[in-house]
Amino acid sequence: MPELISIAISNAIVAALLGIVAFAICRCTKSLKLAHAVWVLVLVKLVTPPLFDVPLPIVPEWAASNVSFLTPTNEVAISAESFSSLPIADNAMGVATVGNAAVGSTAIASTTENVAAGIADWLIWAWLAGAILVACYQIYSTALICRLMKLAVPDPRIDRAMNRIAKAANIRNYPTARVVPWVTSPMLWGLRGTSVIVLPARLLESIDDDAADSLLMHELAHFQRGDQWVRILEIVVTTLFWWHPVVWFAAHQIEIYEEQCCDAWVVAQAPENRRKYAEALLDTVDFISDSQGNAMPLVSSGLGRVRFIKKRVKAILSGNTSVGLTKANWLVLLPVVGLVPLQPILLQASNSIEKVSRSKLDESVAELDSIKVDVSPDEESEQEPILHVPGPEYARARSAYGTFELTASRGYDVKLKHVVDGYAKDLSNHYISCAAFEPPNLGSPRFVAGSRDGSVWRYDCDSGTRIECVGEFKSPIFSVDVSRDGSLIAVGTADGSVLIVEMAEKENVRKIKNDAPVRCVRFSADAGKLVVATDTTFQNPSIGKVEVWETDTLTRKQTILCPTAVGAATIDINGEVLTAEWNGMLRTWSPTGVPIAAMQKAKDAVSAAAFSPNAVNLATLEMTEKSNQ
Repeated sequence: MPELISIAISNAIVAALLGIVAFAICRCTKSLKLAHAVWVLVLVKLVTPPLFDVPLPIVPEWAASNVSFLTPTNEVAISAESFSSLPIADNAMGVATVGNAAVGSTAIASTTENVAAGIADWLIWAWLAGAILVACYQIYSTALICRLMKLAVPDPRIDRAMNRIAKAANIRNYPTARVVPWVTSPMLWGLRGTSVIVLPARLLESIDDDAADSLLMHELAHFQRGDQWVRILEIVVTTLFWWHPVVWFAAHQIEIYEEQCCDAWVVAQAPENRRKYAEALLDTVDFISDSQGNAMPLVSSGLGRVRFIKKRVKAILSGNTSVGLTKANWLVLLPVVGLVPLQPILLQASNSIEKVSRSKLDESVAELDSIKVDVSPDEESEQEPILHVPGPEYARARSAYGTFELTASRGYDVKLKHVVDGYAKDLSNHYISCAAFEPPNLGSPRFVAGSRDGSVWRYDCDSGTRIECVGEFKSPIFSVDVSRDGSLIAVGTADGSVLIVEMAEKENVRKIKNDAPVRCVRFSADAGKLVVATDTTFQNPSIGKVEVWETDTLTRKQTILCPTAVGAATIDINGEVLTAEWNGMLRTWSPTGVPIAAMQKAKDAVSAAAFSPNAVNLATLEMTEKSNQ
């Protein structure tokens, strides 16, 4: 959904720019067909999927603080799991990959961003509500004409005229003509296979055969040009982009040039009847003005708006309007056609935008640096670029009483060890990528594991066999967690989804969608909150994002940004959050998102993090002591 909204907004902006181009072309050309074509392309752009990306810095600087940069990058698959020198979670294990090179940056999470996100949600709902209302109006007006069309009847006079006109113009397939008793403008109704030319009976009684022929030729011109398909395009675009002023202006211009093109075709077919045709238009205007007629539906093509009749009559009487496109017209039209499939990368704007985001990030980093950091003497060294190289055993999780231990080694070799008896079972063929042991109060020891094929299973610890499938989620699983009462399972996936599964009713799955892979999901002690760490390294290696969500309502309560990518996070009963960054930095955050403690550990010591059982909070000076309890 966010991607579709982004494409729609981008298309709307490009359509506005194309509208300016179309307006300029129309001021400089006398070709009616060229003018009509460029305005149709404006509407086509709005429903054209992006085919080619073009960086286009058109975002104003005042919006820079809310702009994120999306730039593709090559990712190098490397291990993200190491458990050395870390207050690890005894019941959780994760095996994942993360890119070590990336560019761009993400938006700075703040109160302003949350407000902006709320406003954006309301605007999207308003957009949808408006589209539904416009669609209902179009359906109503079309249904009304459909009911009235049941009164339409054939007329021998009109049938003979249609056969004569089509034969003279060398047209083999042409629509039927019907006469209706109600007051309306002559129009072409329906699509090409079921098209009908509609003429009001009272108008035909007041004009002669030559005038009637000219009106039939005008509607036949609409049919030959395929204007009924343009009507369908207008319906779709005005429904989806009802709020866009360029859409309505373009539809208005299309109608003007469309009628003039049909006038030129009629004059070209019967130049000797130019005056009769002009008189027929004026008679039609008088006929409609004297009566309260039915409005033309959007899916029909008629004689156009009354206030432009004067200009059209002058053009008809002059008889010098071109019908087709010249080579010069094609030279102008083709570059406009080439702009339609282009998609500007709106989020790669000017360097000033990046500077604004970078300055905000620097402020956050400065605030974090002001926190006292405990660094052991053997760890005082110059920071180097982080490269995660796993050891022989780079992921480990233990059951609550330490009876069972799950380990992962290079090549995704996974073993379930019985620590007391000393035997081990090889689970490598299950492609396990992450696991969490269930609480011991549920009976026999079990654990939940996610796999690289997107499935999540419950396993029996004694036999190492699968018990039941929790769910299939189509994307590699990067993290799982089980609530302390065993009623909920949280799943984090590579496509950015966080899924909360109720064990009593597994088909009841709630979902949180992120714009980056989810590296860690952890429940609070009472399962009332869920902390989610997302991998932003493919967007910006300098930012790590952690969010806290209400489990019941799926409401985001807190967003935390760290100076580097976060590998693990957890939350305590008081709402304080512990984050572990890829560079080995541990930080404690208050429930309001303020950093209150920090400690530098060895690099790669980031695969798991937990508050120690005896420590409610991790204070700055006591962090090392308590984390070792």
